[in-house]
This record gives sequence, structure tokens and C-alpha cells, in this order.
Amino acid sequence: MTVDVTFLRGPVTVAYRKQGRKWYAIALEFDLVGIGPSRRKAFQELQAVFSDYLIGCAEEEGPVQFLFPAEPGEWNLEDKEWFRVTAIVVQSKKPRKEIPSVIKFSDLHSLRGRIKSFGLVPEAAVA
Repeated sequence: MTVDVTFLRGPVTVAYRKQGRKWYAIALEFDLVGIGPSRRKAFQELQAVFSDYLIGCAEEEGPVQFLFPAEPGEWNLEDKEWFRVTAIVVQSKKPRKEIPSVIKFSDLHSLRGRIKSFGLVPEAAVA
């Protein structure tokens, strides 16, 4: 089951830059970085880092501050894309009340043992 996670006022901004032979994909609101030999590989690495980071945040007890914006210079990069956040949740064998298709990050604490991963879905795909 996939649910949209709302915990930002807008989408996650991913900026890209190439330095030498390496590409960098940066989730600007979190200052998380994926590095790879291509733009696509850098984004795939960022997806993994992003998922691991949010799973760790969801496992914390109580409120979590998880937004740590990137340096101002990174925000000025022109090559950007916008993504919404989704969580892949393992379906429970016990009948429970239905999980809404859109959920707040703070509500994920009750599902933390069932979260398989988080993903970034292009905003253009939201229609």
C-alpha cells in the first residue's frame, strides 16, 4: 500500500549539479545528497538515502526535527525537479481501520513497524 506523506508545505525540491565526472542530486529541504556517475544514478542514490533518513525519523519517539535546509548556494542551482513524498506501508494481516491515502508525517509513528520505504514521486505524475 502506498500513501502520500504530507509534512511540508510543498513538494521536496531536488537540485542537480555536475562536478567533474560525478553528478550530485540534493534534496534541498533536507540537505541530503546522492552521488553517481550520471544524473539518474545520483537520483537513485538520493532516493535510498532519503528513504533511510525518513525511516530513522519515523522510528524516533516524540516530535522530530528533520528539516535541515541545504546551503543557500545549492538553492540557486538551475537544474531542479519537484517531488511529493510517498511511504510504502506493508499491509497488516489484522483488520484495522483503513489507512488514508494522504497522511501527516507525525501520524506515521503508529505505522513505523510497517513502513517498508519512502519514495520521491515527480510532481508531474500527480494528476
